Amino acid sequence: MFKKVLQGAVMGAAMFGLVGAATAAERHINLYGASAQHLFWNDAAASFLNTKGCSSVARASVNDKNGITRGLNCSSYGGDDIYIRYTSKASFDGILAMKGDSSKAGADEKCNEGDPGVPSGKAGFYRKMVSESGCTWTTPPAAPGSCPSLKCVDVTLGASDVAGESFTQASSGQLKGPLGGGAVTRSFSGISTTGLDHYNPLVVPFGFFVNNSVEKDGAVLQNITRLMATMIFSGQAWYWTDFGQNFSDLPIVACFRHAGSGTHATIDYAVMKGNGWGYELAQTESTVDPTLYFNDGSSDMMKCINGSGSWSGTGAIGYADADQAASLGSYPNVSPLKYQGESPSRVTIRNGIYDFWSTQWLYEDPNEPNYTLTHPVVTQLMDFAANPANVPASKAQWWATKKEMVYMKATDQQYPGYVGAEDPQTP
Repeated sequence: MFKKVLQGAVMGAAMFGLVGAATAAERHINLYGASAQHLFWNDAAASFLNTKGCSSVARASVNDKNGITRGLNCSSYGGDDIYIRYTSKASFDGILAMKGDSSKAGADEKCNEGDPGVPSGKAGFYRKMVSESGCTWTTPPAAPGSCPSLKCVDVTLGASDVAGESFTQASSGQLKGPLGGGAVTRSFSGISTTGLDHYNPLVVPFGFFVNNSVEKDGAVLQNITRLMATMIFSGQAWYWTDFGQNFSDLPIVACFRHAGSGTHATIDYAVMKGNGWGYELAQTESTVDPTLYFNDGSSDMMKCINGSGSWSGTGAIGYADADQAASLGSYPNVSPLKYQGESPSRVTIRNGIYDFWSTQWLYEDPNEPNYTLTHPVVTQLMDFAANPANVPASKAQWWATKKEMVYMKATDQQYPGYVGAEDPQTP
């Protein structure tokens, strides 16, 4: 009798082992860096996973900088569960994370030796991103559920709005502009990307935004010219009436991103001093004549323009990813501006009408320890994003794929030229 019981126990253990072996693995794709890409990738992740035979696709977030999307039991990946995170910081740190350098990461993102889950000697490759533990998940298009915490994870893709070598700017001021956050100084002379692979599936659309207190001829300002932008963001225009007595009698509050932002690098090359003309971007915070504030991320920029807490935002103007226009319910004191008489849109960008945009860069390390597990998902995600038909509906008004561009930049520093679209779109 005892022998039969023992045999049954062994067979049960064996069966349990087989069941365990068949349990789904997890693949974690962690995108980190450019804040301008945060809104896009959090929507694109859900669209992508919905094509991969997952039993359910849901998403959640900790705050407006940290999101996560989950696909369970995805048949395209042998039943594995796929987690796609995106954390918004700034373009420069997406690249530095791929190089194992956390020297410029802030306390909110930096991982240290001894932190849970961080292998010895590898802290520079890790950043704090959403922990999937304890999340309340929702199914898109519902607003993301909530997650209680962050954890240190290995960065899979470093997201940047420009090539690493295009970071040649400097800034000095509070981390979060008028909201404080501590003084920070950043200066770059280019970031080497040697040894990293890269992808360029999309172009990143940028636009100008203004506080509703700024008026021209009695109505909220609707348009600025390149010359106006150059005067404002070089610190030469101090008051809105410097552009004429039909403007609001208010000081100009120029809201900048800090150096290391791809948005900041793009305004530098595409608006301020492209092709040798124009002026340098202002580099130092000033609280009066001119009033200049620097901000770490896109959400910080929008709070600078909108006002937050005791900060009113009166007279403020700034620049950010164009699809922030879809989030103005969170920034009720802000209006999008036309630039040179045109709105930033997928149609105006691809057809050579609007030129405040950059080529998207996503960097991958072929020597990353989880490369064999993550790379197949990464390549399919990049192919998915590069297809004009797959731009999420929530972003299709602004975001264009590289394949549909009729006019393209060879480098961040060059003016767009005619290339002819690889995958033409209408109009």
